[in-house]
Amino acid sequence: MVKCGTDTIQQLQNISDGQTLVSAGGIFVLGFFSPGDSGKRYLGIWFAVSNTTVVWVANRDKPLNGSSGILRIDTSGNLVLTGNPPNTIFWSTGQTSSVGATAQLLDSGNFVLREGSSLTAGDFLWQSFDHPTDTMLAGMKIGPDYRTGRDRNLTAWRNATDPSPGRFTYKLDPRGMGQPFVLDNTTVIYRSGPWNGLRFSGTPTTNSDLDRCSNYSLCGPNGVCNSDASVACNCLRGFRVKHQDEWNIRNWSGGCVRNTSLNCTDGDGFRLETGMRLPDTVNSTNCSCVAYASANISGGESGCITWIGDLIDIRTFGKLKMGKTFTYDLRRLISVRSRFQSINNGLTDENNDLPLFDLDTIALVTNKFADANKIGKGGFGYVYKGKFVDGREVAVKRLSSHSEEGIEEFTTEVRLIAKLQHRSLVRLLGCCIEGGERLLVYEYMPIVAWMSSYSVGSLIFCDVQKRRLLDWEKRLDIILGVARGLLYLHQDSRLRVIHRDLKAISDFGTARIFGRNQMEDNTIKIVGTIGYMSPEYIINGNFRRSLTSSALEFWCWRS
Repeated sequence: MVKCGTDTIQQLQNISDGQTLVSAGGIFVLGFFSPGDSGKRYLGIWFAVSNTTVVWVANRDKPLNGSSGILRIDTSGNLVLTGNPPNTIFWSTGQTSSVGATAQLLDSGNFVLREGSSLTAGDFLWQSFDHPTDTMLAGMKIGPDYRTGRDRNLTAWRNATDPSPGRFTYKLDPRGMGQPFVLDNTTVIYRSGPWNGLRFSGTPTTNSDLDRCSNYSLCGPNGVCNSDASVACNCLRGFRVKHQDEWNIRNWSGGCVRNTSLNCTDGDGFRLETGMRLPDTVNSTNCSCVAYASANISGGESGCITWIGDLIDIRTFGKLKMGKTFTYDLRRLISVRSRFQSINNGLTDENNDLPLFDLDTIALVTNKFADANKIGKGGFGYVYKGKFVDGREVAVKRLSSHSEEGIEEFTTEVRLIAKLQHRSLVRLLGCCIEGGERLLVYEYMPIVAWMSSYSVGSLIFCDVQKRRLLDWEKRLDIILGVARGLLYLHQDSRLRVIHRDLKAISDFGTARIFGRNQMEDNTIKIVGTIGYMSPEYIINGNFRRSLTSSALEFWCWRS
């Protein structure tokens, strides 16, 4: 017998029903219990609190009859649970020891069998952490143990009074994808997406009240799920619905098929898709690699995950959702193979999503927004220079928490710039919205060395000596570029853009969109700088003759 309250059993000692082991810090208890009113007895571990919270069960498949249970270490060093009928073995560790064995309940909740006094995990003959039941504790590992060949997973109880294995299992993908699954018997009902070095790529950081896309493979092969859309499922670009009649009644399980089959010739390539949960991997077909993505983004992108055959369980993130909560989550990029089409077939379609950058990636390329990387400042915050590992240079506009440009202005700017293309306008490469951060990633425009220390405004207005640095040929180039950009925005673009404030021509935070033939508009929110707005706009919010009266600052303004 063992002393009451100890945490250890020595060889040839035992504990019987009614006795317990208590970890040294009083955190966990090992003993016999009956779940609910079942009357059946089990050996288990629970938190040392008033309401028994069981975290591990030894004999979950074979309950004891009455209070006959005895746990002991036999002469061979094996930990054994016996009961009635006498000497019937209900559970054992199946281990032997040539030296005196000791079983101990640790403060981690791990019940270990060891030789001598060693508490090094590698020296344990056996440990309960290698045999989890339905609860994962700190320090426990889930997944295959390649040393023993055992697959460690969590399996729910059958019900509240029966701890035998139930329907649901939590386990790691046996194919080495580094992603957990939840199975209902043998059917996958949830997966987290592969681990990318920082997080599981398909797990939202903020959950919505109802998320249809958590249902595994809701949209079938090559279908994309979007929980923000009125119709949850759509096809990847370059694919079409396989069974339209089924989709019409919202049975999306048939998924999508390619518009044009692949033949692995020079006409095939990869298309970039943004804001995606990485797909699951299934059936191999022709053209083995159909998609790829970075496997680890924790320190720059490294490694590669590839997919073959149909793409299963794809989910899109990245719609801006306004309201009480902001459930926008940014994920890594995935490239999906598709046949290259001509421009007329949609590669420049205005509905193409703008690339979404992860905050960790932006922090990496800007050296964690170092002061040495600052290249500009405005009412919105700072602009930083960044450089990707492939050598591409970018300018990152980071809105400060005190910026006058709110989320409405930010989304307006993203929406507009993504649809505008002109050589006199700085090209927007992508954006990032994560937590309280709002960032725009532009192409970096190299500037002449003599201008690197000055703003154009200071060169024109502020210092006679500095004015000489900007000759008339350069001034003419500047004003012609601004004029071309303004003409494009007001006349030649498919979207007419009115700025409503004094700002650089490529800044669209307070802008409004006009139709091709539209000459005026109204707004209930008056924004801009007094003295540079038409009277009808200040008084009534009316953009009458806005295409000719819109006041713009080209580079610098002063009262």
